[in-house]
Amino acid sequence: MVDIDLSSFGQQWSDFLRDTQNVRKEQTHVPDAIYFPAHARFLRMLLNRPRIFYTDFFFDCYEETARCNIERLLASAGYSDGVA
Repeated sequence: MVDIDLSSFGQQWSDFLRDTQNVRKEQTHVPDAIYFPAHARFLRMLLNRPRIFYTDFFFDCYEETARCNIERLLASAGYSDGVA
């Protein structure tokens, strides 16, 4: 179940970004100054794991792209500063 939930991280950049923006829309009650640093911590936690995905199937299909997407998002201007 966890791998299914995380599989959106391994989609094409445009789909990943749209999903990320939709998650933010679901959390509009959380101020940017809290949301973005907390989300960045979560994303860094995923990157620090030896594998994002637990099953070989999801690892083989999505791991490389997921890591690239997460790194690209974290590198975007101001993301962890709460201004993305």
